[in-house]
Amino acid sequence: MKNKPATTKAKNIKSRVIAFSACSIFLSSCSLQSNVKNIAVDNSDAETQVYKHGDTVFYIGAISDEANKQLVSHIDKNTKTLKISSRGGEIMLGMDLGDIIFANSLNVEVDEFCFSSCANYVFPAGKTKILNKNSMIGWHGGALQKMVFDDSETELAYKSYIEPAQKREAEYFRKIGVMQLSTIYGQRDEFKHFEKCAGWNYSKKAMAYFGMKNIILPHDGWQPNTNFNGKCIFSIDDIKH
Repeated sequence: MKNKPATTKAKNIKSRVIAFSACSIFLSSCSLQSNVKNIAVDNSDAETQVYKHGDTVFYIGAISDEANKQLVSHIDKNTKTLKISSRGGEIMLGMDLGDIIFANSLNVEVDEFCFSSCANYVFPAGKTKILNKNSMIGWHGGALQKMVFDDSETELAYKSYIEPAQKREAEYFRKIGVMQLSTIYGQRDEFKHFEKCAGWNYSKKAMAYFGMKNIILPHDGWQPNTNFNGKCIFSIDDIKH
């Protein structure tokens, strides 16, 4: 059997690296241990819906460059809120979306759910952050998380991608005044017994510790589900210094 051309192999490695960056446990078979092997992302052809009603822009679906551009086209001086329901997307695109929100001082309201890059970068960027009674928000890792590789080529390709992402992520969180630690805190050893869960959420108190302020909860209480697509989501109420 002939070896694959170097360019083809490089493309395959790059696609695996980009697949990780877009990977969400809430979409795929990724684990909290974040091994690059067998990474799979959502293959759904469903197009993200972005539309405006009154002073609110609705963003429903995966974070994408096209959807971000559509959002920008809808923003004017009367736009106040982004209402989102998303399982996430590639981390750079997640920060792109967060930049748009922060630059335009938009509120962020979570409709049904906000996972992965949506939780990492979109929700914290909101001027005011609104959670409805059953809104689900879930973290499962970020650019700083530890990785395990099957081969050196994939590791090198990953490093070439993730090092700029780590730098940008650090700058991003400094800009919006939120701790980068929020993206990986749930991967600490003390939570290893939850490793089969899809991810974690934070209490309002815990979110405030990381710098997520101006969070509005329902008067009758925030009651997010602790299960998504058959996988548990554990809660972190207090942050240990």
